[in-house]
Amino acid sequence: MSGISIEISQSGISALAGDGLTVGEKVKVEPIAGDRVSAMIVRKTGKIYGIEFLNLTAAQVEKISHSCQLLPLYRRNTLDI
Repeated sequence: MSGISIEISQSGISALAGDGLTVGEKVKVEPIAGDRVSAMIVRKTGKIYGIEFLNLTAAQVEKISHSCQLLPLYRRNTLDI
């Protein structure tokens, strides 16, 4: 399923995606730190999902952290969705 990322951190990602995912479901998400990673759906509000990464390596966490430093700060009130 395709989606659009809204925010990302070392622990997870929020994404806008179609219906079909359920809270507690384990999924694969890509591209995260140049890889496909295991994750779990932990929250759903409409079509916005909170997705927690599972079992990331130290290198993947470091790559996400570095990438996050290059992104603008997420401000929740700026999105009209």
